[in-house]
Amino acid sequence: MIDLLYCLMGWIVSGLCLLFIARRDPKRFRAHSLPVPTDQRYRGLLFLASLLPGVAIALTGSVSAVIMWAGGWTVLGWLLALKRPKKPNATV
Repeated sequence: MIDLLYCLMGWIVSGLCLLFIARRDPKRFRAHSLPVPTDQRYRGLLFLASLLPGVAIALTGSVSAVIMWAGGWTVLGWLLALKRPKKPNATV
């Protein structure tokens, strides 16, 4: 049961990081013929931050929780990729 709680907390943190990445991904904007946002400073840091819950779960020693988290992390990424990006604001 505790493994599931670890995974849920990890999925929430990773999902938020992946959401911020997906909202500003230039490749997705080009694929939908939308203007590309110019601010791309934090993409690498957000990607690493999305992996941190997996590292934290791995440090607990629960292999099953790491496998569940990794599967959920992949599914979250694909679900976010399905959504068409919104047109970026001119002020951002």
